[in-house]
Amino acid sequence: MEETVLTPPDSDNFNFLISGIDSLYVTYDVDTRTGKVDFGDLSYRQATLKDDRKRDALPITLGGLDLHLLPYGSHPYKWQFKHTDFTLKLARLMSPALLVEFRSEALWSKGAPLLYQTILDFIGACGFRQVGGSTVSRADIAFDYHLPHRDFTEDHVFSRLRKNSTYRSGKTTETIRYGTGDIVFRAYDKSAEITQSSGKSWFHDLWSRKDDVWRLEFQFRRDALKEHGIDDFGDLGERLPKMLLKIAEGHTSIRRPNGDSNPARWPLHPLWQDLLERIAELPIIPRQEAKIDRKRTLLEQRDQSRKAIIGNLKNFAALDTLIRDEGSVPSITDVAAAILSHASDDLHPEEWRLAVEDKMQSIKARS
Repeated sequence: MEETVLTPPDSDNFNFLISGIDSLYVTYDVDTRTGKVDFGDLSYRQATLKDDRKRDALPITLGGLDLHLLPYGSHPYKWQFKHTDFTLKLARLMSPALLVEFRSEALWSKGAPLLYQTILDFIGACGFRQVGGSTVSRADIAFDYHLPHRDFTEDHVFSRLRKNSTYRSGKTTETIRYGTGDIVFRAYDKSAEITQSSGKSWFHDLWSRKDDVWRLEFQFRRDALKEHGIDDFGDLGERLPKMLLKIAEGHTSIRRPNGDSNPARWPLHPLWQDLLERIAELPIIPRQEAKIDRKRTLLEQRDQSRKAIIGNLKNFAALDTLIRDEGSVPSITDVAAAILSHASDDLHPEEWRLAVEDKMQSIKARS
């Protein structure tokens, strides 16, 4: 059952923060046979990496980019590479042969046009011939609001999307979702999502705050994009705002009950009215290009890791005390020393260095 709503229905307690592209998948139709890439060498390195349990990825320079080759592909793509700004998926003889999944942090900090050009430069540096254009296969557009008191529930959403779900933490709703296919709408507590799962604390720099931020998000996949005339990346800028406006005006919306039995006749919620205005004001391609304090983000992540380690130390101490069947509880210093003594036995210094370097690259690639 939905929790009690605290905000009076006649209050408009929200403040718009930011909007932009949060996720973007683009395929590139290229002929890899014309290129300079040694695919035999890539296959050999990938196979060697699969057999090396000490490494999760292999540093490699390809097309002028510093990448990390993963030991596995992603069907139907044979090779997969991680970069701090995106994931590359590459095939030898397939159309399209290249899929790029741009990372959230890169989209917000650098903007989609710059990232798109980076891939075109990569294609050129690899010597691949462009057979066709690029195709947008997924685009997620986000609108973030400071919303200290939410006064709507899933029952206030009017949508042509039939499948819906609600996720709660205790009695508190944190996510309202409509749709499962080519169009998905989500309204969710982004502040809670960062704390509980994604760890994307760099959003705090963009928001200039940490708490009480809700996101209204539209996810569009290939068929929906194509239906609205969005094929190539160049179409995205011109037609995405029009597509968003059409969906938000007549397809899916948040409304306020007025006693009418037909929700379609309920007035739009003031938050949704503001959203429509924001969509109408969108530039051709939303330009995030915001400065993110990466060091502060790392400090926050390190603090979260420290808290997790302390929790694990407590668990280890409890288990160790029960195993020894003694009443005395070891000090945190003794517990840490015991764990480190075992770690030094189990992990060779070179293995430790490689493992830490892999973790560093994983953190850099995380968005």
